[in-house]
Amino acid sequence: MIRYLRLLRTFIANCLTRELEFRGHFLLVFFIDIMWYAVQMSVFEVVYLYTPTLGGLRHEEIMIFLGVLFLTDSINMMFVSSNFWRFPSLIATGDLDFILLKPVSTVFFSLFRYFNVGSILNFITSLSVLLWGISHYTGMISGYNIVAFILLVLCSELLMISFQLCLCAIAVYLVNADGIQQLYYSLDILAAKPDTIYPQFMRNMLLTWFPMALLASVPAFALMGKVSAYTIVSSIIVTILFSTVSILFFRRSLYSYSGASS
Repeated sequence: MIRYLRLLRTFIANCLTRELEFRGHFLLVFFIDIMWYAVQMSVFEVVYLYTPTLGGLRHEEIMIFLGVLFLTDSINMMFVSSNFWRFPSLIATGDLDFILLKPVSTVFFSLFRYFNVGSILNFITSLSVLLWGISHYTGMISGYNIVAFILLVLCSELLMISFQLCLCAIAVYLVNADGIQQLYYSLDILAAKPDTIYPQFMRNMLLTWFPMALLASVPAFALMGKVSAYTIVSSIIVTILFSTVSILFFRRSLYSYSGASS
């Protein structure tokens, strides 16, 4: 574990040095993501002009939800997303060969090699939105709620990585899979809305078989004290199962990888 933390620190330092040479790109990445945040917030602002609640949530509760959504997204953007976008090109160009030869986990190197420095500002922005929502929240947020929230945010990050790893595995099988990442972001649209707006059968699916609700809705509701201990434990179990399956699926896919020479 210490070895991988040191390696991650080296990756971050390397990417930071390189990114500071192109400050315009650093600001552009931040601007693009902030525009996405603004669009998401604007949609809900318009909705609340016509109704006091949406899916049982008041305006300040939606702001907490959006803060959690932006927070989990910014963490994934910092550590994983850039690598996720690069992965199909590693297969097409044969650069995956060199990763497989390195004395380090292929999963770790494939998904954590490039650190997105620009997303640090997104992380700060998302925290600001979350803190604004909490400051206007009229309910009680206990220490238990905060601990549950932190655990579920970790589950959210693991689930996002699991979904992305599964698509990376599919890319290995397809070989030429440019654009497959769009599948993940198409599915991510479901997580960008609180699960309480969906019909019950769809909520059940988003919490179990297709757990997109665990990416933002469940952590946000846990912070507000709106989920049971059963839901928290179930979320952790689902996360462990999905993470295990995704790693096994990815490792299995590597057996079909024939390298650049083929």
